[in-house]
Amino acid sequence: MPATDNKAISEDSIDFLEDVKKGKPRRFVMICQGASIESLVVYKKGNVDKYIKEAKASGKGTISYGIVDGKGPNISFKLSRAEGFKKEPTTTAKLKGFLKEEGKFTCNPVIEIIDARTDARLRRPAGRPILEAGRIQSAGVR
Repeated sequence: MPATDNKAISEDSIDFLEDVKKGKPRRFVMICQGASIESLVVYKKGNVDKYIKEAKASGKGTISYGIVDGKGPNISFKLSRAEGFKKEPTTTAKLKGFLKEEGKFTCNPVIEIIDARTDARLRRPAGRPILEAGRIQSAGVR
């Protein structure tokens, strides 16, 4: 069969949204046609262009991207004014319905426009230790 069974939201994206419920921020790409959501891709790291192409495989429309974070059922999709986003691409009710119907994922999502760049919020702050190759390294602190 040809690869035409593209879903509006993948199982990987649902898994990453579960990570967000645990307090881990992730990135997202959303494609909307009017106020209707055509596609949503949630990912941990990588070039946004790769995930825009993945989202375009499931639908056409206006592309929005940013970070999604939160804890528990309260999840916030944040778009950056500095990256050119001036208004929400869809309503909170439509986003909640999309996640429930397409992804069988229940939460209380909100869409926010923030002033800071979204990629800066995912960077590790200086001085926070990280585990790399089985040993702890300090980031920027000597």
